[in-house]
Amino acid sequence: MCMRPVPLEQIGNLGLFVIESVTELDMGREAFAVIQRASKQLNEIIGSFMRNAQVFLFGGCVACGSWDGVGDADFTVLESSHGWRLKEGVWENPDEARCIFQIAGALRNAGFLYSELEPVVRTRVPVLKRKQNVRAPLRIPMRHDGFKLVYVFSEPPPRNAYNDFLREARDRQIKVEEKCPNEVTLHLNTAHDALRYYQARERGLGNVTKRWKSDHQLPDIFSLDFDISCRPLGVRNSWFMRQYFSQHPVARAGLAFLKRWSKQSGINNALRGYLTSYAIMVLWAYYLLRRGLVEYVDPASLSLTPSIAQLEVSYLPLLRDDGDGGESMRSVSQSPTLEPIREELGSCVAGFFSFYACFPWEELVVSLRARDGDVTRESLGWVEDSEVKSIKLRDRVWYRMCIEDPYEDNLNLGRHLSPKKFAFVQSQFVVAHSFLMRGRPERLLEDARALATITLRALLHRIVYEEGMTELSPSEARDFILSRLDEEKLCYYEVQYSLESLCNMLLQICNNNSNSKRSHPSNTEEESTHDSTCPHAEDGGINGDAHQRGAGRIDGTERPPSPRSYLHEIDEKMRAACRLGIPDEEVPASVRGAYFFACGRAFRTAAERDVLQVHVNALSHVWRDASMEIEEARVKLEDALPTAVRDPALIDVLLQYPGVHDILRVEDRQHGEAERPVVREKLPPRKSSLAFTVRRAYNSFVGKCSDCGQENVSVWRTNNRRRDPGNYCDACWKLYEGAYQT
Repeated sequence: MCMRPVPLEQIGNLGLFVIESVTELDMGREAFAVIQRASKQLNEIIGSFMRNAQVFLFGGCVACGSWDGVGDADFTVLESSHGWRLKEGVWENPDEARCIFQIAGALRNAGFLYSELEPVVRTRVPVLKRKQNVRAPLRIPMRHDGFKLVYVFSEPPPRNAYNDFLREARDRQIKVEEKCPNEVTLHLNTAHDALRYYQARERGLGNVTKRWKSDHQLPDIFSLDFDISCRPLGVRNSWFMRQYFSQHPVARAGLAFLKRWSKQSGINNALRGYLTSYAIMVLWAYYLLRRGLVEYVDPASLSLTPSIAQLEVSYLPLLRDDGDGGESMRSVSQSPTLEPIREELGSCVAGFFSFYACFPWEELVVSLRARDGDVTRESLGWVEDSEVKSIKLRDRVWYRMCIEDPYEDNLNLGRHLSPKKFAFVQSQFVVAHSFLMRGRPERLLEDARALATITLRALLHRIVYEEGMTELSPSEARDFILSRLDEEKLCYYEVQYSLESLCNMLLQICNNNSNSKRSHPSNTEEESTHDSTCPHAEDGGINGDAHQRGAGRIDGTERPPSPRSYLHEIDEKMRAACRLGIPDEEVPASVRGAYFFACGRAFRTAAERDVLQVHVNALSHVWRDASMEIEEARVKLEDALPTAVRDPALIDVLLQYPGVHDILRVEDRQHGEAERPVVREKLPPRKSSLAFTVRRAYNSFVGKCSDCGQENVSVWRTNNRRRDPGNYCDACWKLYEGAYQT
């Protein structure tokens, strides 16, 4: 199947949209410095527990050399013993799970919340995940701000020990602030000193609680969400990809855009058995090689083990070969120096979609190992007869979309794509190409799965209300859905959910409608069609909103209007209203499931809602306060929206609307309740717990650790052989001691 070429005019529009879209994915050199400093701080934290370990950054930050200020960072912790294992071809660390728990202990000792650290060890690659409960906006720290550490004493500390503590701090040029007898604040100039003081155990000071100053900056590592693993392969893969993408800004900008597209379209979702971001990198690099934009890089040119030089990751601007990045949409869209890149970028992205829509997957393999010539499936033995159809999903291996890993032998990066998943992935290249042919590049970043889910749900409510449906059997519900609903939206829905859940949703809507008719409730009664199998039940439809119980109240003695009458009444209001929709409290609870809600407004279609949501999101980022002039707000708002998405008429209506402040307040309540990361206090040692523990003996000897099983290492006995007769290495002792010190 060959695709028609995208018209030149649409190529230019696509290039402009891609450039404008990726500007926000590169926050600039200063933001990338946050990642660089965080990597060093993490190295110091973990090094306090694992003396011979080093922390390496990998993933998209290395491959592209930039950061969007929001995405997760990927780190790997490698001990010196990994080197000889790798040289012998042993990829896995036998102590991997123990290392993950050790790292978790070290981070908790530095102030990370227990609830935000999740060790995941029952996977192919064990990992420690840090996910903040509330993500604070990125704050670029100022060097002169420093760090403040507060010590609170539950009782007056011993005078001599206290004076020694303060004298040592002042000798290190640390400013000491004594506000009251039981509280002292240290002003530290570097994150290194701040972390060292936080982690240290003060001897002789009694019961002291340490905390970071609540109104002051924290070390950069606290501002990140991250994943930490203990395998070196990700480091080498990332630096290998960097050799390709550092050759041309089109390669970096195109990758940033395609990763975003792949996640929005649903094909980049490893948890559900689709592709990974790394697979998207390989697809893009392979296409650029065939196009001739980049030169071939031999995978063997990179060392098996990470080098000291790879501890430092330099910044690469996303759109230029040099500079500080962090540019605005207006500056990149109007920059004459970016005009050639814009045209080539549009051509490359369009060519990527048509290339893989026509790729002969039944014959060839996408591979970066071969300099010249194609790699066939037959040459690797990746044919359908070799597929592994295991009972466990994660053990199944398919050869429908074959993407060869540049390093690991017999590893297909598309191995989890079953025939149905492969058909869906392949269809997304065709769909993307069709968007470009119709001149709609903005639809490439549309979340088709979420849109299909909420649209189908609202459509089912509307049909039930308009046709007065009250009873259906499960088989009738299934036939009804297949005959009345859009086939494309059903396909997107079934990427994440089962058709059965949609049938259950329809049956419950009908059941509620039947109960409503029998009891003749007022339209103030909340209609609940919640089902545990029904996705996105909280998004303003199935359950309604409890705070809308008073909407459209009528006298209880009158027979309330039917849902169908309400629908017609609300539809008329929306047709007469401006593009901001109507206030959501005007929609009775009994028919809320048929409409779409955002920013305190109600809409007839999801498209109308999404357009407003995009503009309000952008306005909330540039809005200063009520004194901001309309013209200033318009300029900043236009600078925050891509040309293909920007709606000048809606911007005028939104800025002149008297209730714009209320819309922004609703948006602020829905997004982000914290202004900074939250860290825990470090409490004094628990004496009651220590009374039941053992301690490390003074002398060590060479032997085998009773916990981790390492041999020929220095081990220490316990001080109570009756309670615990084991011998433990330094790492295991530190993990055990840290659990009681923090």
